[in-house]
Amino acid sequence: MDAGVADLDQDGDMDIIIANEHRPNILLINDGNGKFTNESKRIPQVNHDSEDIGIADFDLEGDPDTIIVS
Repeated sequence: MDAGVADLDQDGDMDIIIANEHRPNILLINDGNGKFTNESKRIPQVNHDSEDIGIADFDLEGDPDTIIVS
């Protein structure tokens, strides 16, 4: 399915969020040295037919927001 790349934890490096079809989505947080840690517990862990990801500052609060379309 889709994956989105953005500085989701606002620490200066790019993180990854992955939409999974009929499985929980995945959040991988970059430690700044290219090592990614699975931090999926930070997002709802439910099974959906996730397809697409949108990342932007939708609420204009200065941080990235994520929308996963199912």
